[in-house]
Amino acid sequence: MTRLILVASTPRVGSTLLAEQLRQAGLGVGREYFNPFNDIKPGAKELGASNYIEYWKAIKETKSAGGAIVVKAHFEHFAFFLNKVNILNDPDIESVHYIRLRRRDLAKQAISYLLAKYSEKWHSTQSEQKDANEIFNLPEAHIAAFVRIYMINLHIRDVLWSEYFEYWGVEPFEIYYEDLVRGMTLPGACVGASEDIVLQPESTQFTATSGAINKKIYEIFSELKGDASLVNSPAVYKNSMGMLIPFFESNFDLFDRADQ
Repeated sequence: MTRLILVASTPRVGSTLLAEQLRQAGLGVGREYFNPFNDIKPGAKELGASNYIEYWKAIKETKSAGGAIVVKAHFEHFAFFLNKVNILNDPDIESVHYIRLRRRDLAKQAISYLLAKYSEKWHSTQSEQKDANEIFNLPEAHIAAFVRIYMINLHIRDVLWSEYFEYWGVEPFEIYYEDLVRGMTLPGACVGASEDIVLQPESTQFTATSGAINKKIYEIFSELKGDASLVNSPAVYKNSMGMLIPFFESNFDLFDRADQ
C-alpha cells in the first residue's frame, strides 16, 4: 500500500527545501506533479504516460522503499488534478498526510514571489534570467503596488487551502517558513513514519546583493503601503484571480492541447 504526503503550499514558503529534506529522510522525491504548466506534460512524457490516469499510476510507482509519495502542490494545482483523477478515493492510497507550509510575514513572501517572477530565478541553484536590480527602474509607487497585489494573490491562495481543510475536517501539520529555515523536528506521525525527522537549517543564505534588494523593496513598500489608491480597484482582485481560473475549468485539458 502507498501513503501520500501532500505538501500544501503557496509560492515562496520553502516547499523545495522541505521536499529535499524529506527525500534525504527516505520518503521519496517530492515534486510538483500536479502543476499543469510546468510539470504534468513533461512529467507524463518522462514517465511514459499519455493521459491523466496513466500519469497518476506512474507517479504511484515512484514511491519510496517505505511506500511514500511526496507531492508539492498549490491549491489550484491540487484542485485541477483532483478534477481529472480522484486520487483521494484511490484504493491504492492507504493514507493521506497533509503538511501545510505557510509564512508569517506575507509582505516578505510577496516580495520574494515578485523577485522570483521578475528575475525568473525560483531556486538558489538557478541563475537569474534577468537582473533583479532592474526592478528599481520602476517608480517606487509601482513597486509598492506590485507587492500589495502579490500579497492579495498569495492570501487568496492560502485561504483556498484553509477552506479546503475546514470543509473536509482535516487538520494538517503546519510548518512556517521562518521555523523551517532555522531547522526543526518533524513528528514522524505526520508523515506516517515511525521516527521523527530532524529538518536541518537552510544552508543556502541570501547573498549580500539579493538581501539588499529584498530589504530595499520592503522599505519602499513599508513607506507607501498606506496609500489605498495603490490597489483600490476591483481590477486588482480580478487580475489576482485571473491566473487561477483555468485550473477550475473542467474543459481545460493539457493532453488535448496541441501547443503543449
